[in-house]
Amino acid sequence: MKTILVLTDFSENATHAATSAVLLGSKLRTNILLFHNYQSLPVTPFYAGGAMVAEEPDWFADESKKHLAELENKLEPLLETLNEDDIKPHIHSESNEGSLVENIKSICKQRELELIVMGSRTKDPIDHFFFGSETTSVIHHAKCPVLIIPQKNDLNNLNRIVFATDFDKADFDAINYLIKIGKLFDTDIEIIHVVEPGDTTSVKSEKETIFREHVAHLKYPKITYRKIIGKDVVKRLNRLCKETGTGLLAMVHQHHYLFVRMLKHSITKEIMIDQNIPLMVFPSV
Repeated sequence: MKTILVLTDFSENATHAATSAVLLGSKLRTNILLFHNYQSLPVTPFYAGGAMVAEEPDWFADESKKHLAELENKLEPLLETLNEDDIKPHIHSESNEGSLVENIKSICKQRELELIVMGSRTKDPIDHFFFGSETTSVIHHAKCPVLIIPQKNDLNNLNRIVFATDFDKADFDAINYLIKIGKLFDTDIEIIHVVEPGDTTSVKSEKETIFREHVAHLKYPKITYRKIIGKDVVKRLNRLCKETGTGLLAMVHQHHYLFVRMLKHSITKEIMIDQNIPLMVFPSV
């Protein structure tokens, strides 16, 4: 079976994300791996003006295992609430010190990952996608989808997915996966094409035609298309998701450059404050 990797720092946000991972695991028929990354040799200030290293690094490993066991115990009762037609994922946990990215790479070599799930570190998952170094690093190196769950939302209302696309070939795998999720949850999928004002090149039209043909071959009936034209793309996406009751916003990682270009530094974190739905980011390769 494949595995959903849940990254946790034992915060309330991370624990909330783990509960969503259990729900997904039951639908996708995967196991759950809870992983905590820690640093065992922290440098602490020293009153004499220098610095010293903690003398008991094993304490961090022991604390990590302790909290992981507590998290497993919190999640186990959720298995009894799952639908009879769904499986009960096996929940296990691991921890390690060092680089989070390197640890994820090691896990990927040992297991076949379905996706990576993590909680947002701020109120706004898109805000953290652009400005949070740890989340961005995970997304940049991941070879599978990364799902960022905000604290005040989950996947219990996954009746609508919005997928922001530029119709690149890298988007084919993403839409295939979203249709897979759509079938499991009976979800409407709206494909959003983000364009700049005046951008009506034939290259883009050809890309759109190829993309639509690919989607048509998948024969999923609950798909619609829409274009968003303008500079304040993130703000408009947020408003669209809110107005339509969207349960998941998805995009391919390489499109990060598209939003940055269109933002032109005119949209700040405050403008994205209302974004509070799960965000799924797909690797570009």
